[in-house]
Amino acid sequence: MYVEVSCGDIEAASSYLAVDAVYVLVPAPNPWGAPALQGVDAITAWWKGMQADNGRFEVDDLVVAGDRAMFKGRYFGDRLERIDMSPAEFEGTAVLREGKVRLLALSYS
Repeated sequence: MYVEVSCGDIEAASSYLAVDAVYVLVPAPNPWGAPALQGVDAITAWWKGMQADNGRFEVDDLVVAGDRAMFKGRYFGDRLERIDMSPAEFEGTAVLREGKVRLLALSYS
């Protein structure tokens, strides 16, 4: 899924999501909003913003156990480059339901 996001194929990336998927970012991306996005449309819009920022992901240390996947990775983007904070490192967990991502939680450090 993050390969597709990084390549700009947001439509393909969104095909991995359950209709009611939840995407949680910790810490929140801004102090005014909740760090969670719900539904394919909201998550797709977020990814389009990342695409506009020349964002890309590198994911490694992927471990899949049943309906859960745990991974580590890095996010690169122009805004982070400008403030010398790229890449942003994260740990992630995905919970799957019927082969689709139901919950995607990323904790940035």
